Amino acid sequence: MSKVLTVENWNRHDTQSAHLVLVDRQGVERTPTGDGWVERILKPQLNGTIPGEVAEMFEVARGILVYGWFYYPLFTAGAEKMYFVIETAVSDRCSQLRAPKGRKTFKQKIDWMFEKHHLTEAEFKRLDASRSLRNMAAHREKGCTYDPSWAVDGVYVAAGIINELFPTGDENL
Repeated sequence: MSKVLTVENWNRHDTQSAHLVLVDRQGVERTPTGDGWVERILKPQLNGTIPGEVAEMFEVARGILVYGWFYYPLFTAGAEKMYFVIETAVSDRCSQLRAPKGRKTFKQKIDWMFEKHHLTEAEFKRLDASRSLRNMAAHREKGCTYDPSWAVDGVYVAAGIINELFPTGDENL
């Protein structure tokens, strides 16, 4: 059950994640502190070529994840918001690349980008996986709670995908 927010507890660590152990990509386990969560969430950075709207949405999603420390369900909300940030990034990149106006869906846009060689096969697969996860989040019939370490790892994945979409030298224009 989710924490019931009160005036007294809104800014206290949500005990639902009290026994959480993070395992990093090297397999090292550790129990994070609040500062540890914030450091992990704030570490990935977007490059300077990212459109302002996408960068702002990324910061909002990341902020939601930061506050998951105090209210566990926000880990899920922040992770799901990241999928929509990626979709917006794809739409903005398609506009920059002058994709045909008929390409309206996330799938149509990434298919077009791949067909026109604006995405590698690996980039296409990551975007298609993000699209599938976004669809599951948007059309879910039952509630779902994400594991916080998975949600936080999503910040790294999203930053990587978005940075790949907007290369620093605009070599794909």
